[in-house]
Amino acid sequence: MWAQGPSQDEILGEELSPPLSEEDGLTILGTGPLDIATTLNCHRRLYSYRVTKTDSAGKKCWGQVNVMSCWGRCDSNEIPDFRFPYKKSHHPVCIFGSRKPNVATLDNCDPDVEPGTNRYEYQEAESCHCSVCKSSEASCEGMRYRGVRSGY
Repeated sequence: MWAQGPSQDEILGEELSPPLSEEDGLTILGTGPLDIATTLNCHRRLYSYRVTKTDSAGKKCWGQVNVMSCWGRCDSNEIPDFRFPYKKSHHPVCIFGSRKPNVATLDNCDPDVEPGTNRYEYQEAESCHCSVCKSSEASCEGMRYRGVRSGY
């Protein structure tokens, strides 16, 4: 028997994520609704983050930044082998194929904040694909290492 997968809220993240479509599928920009329970594809998706930037005097600018990132599932497999470690594993992850720098202006700032504190630079995905995780470009630890999960 297969274990029940994560809920839609766990997959989609926090409340700032785009809503589900009326068909209970995830709507990715530029495409129709997806069945999040069965898709084995890697897609670009718009995420929203709350960002705070602090200047050298401790004054802050903050705002919401929308970032194109990667989301999805990738087909993986393991083949038994008689040699240690007794299997050949292939577990790709959904990761960016290419990315580009972008800049957002944070709208809310403390009075007398240093110039430039309202400028927030970040990277966003131009394309996404399934690939072996590269620890130099992404966090490859997996869900079991998240400190916020209960029961572990």
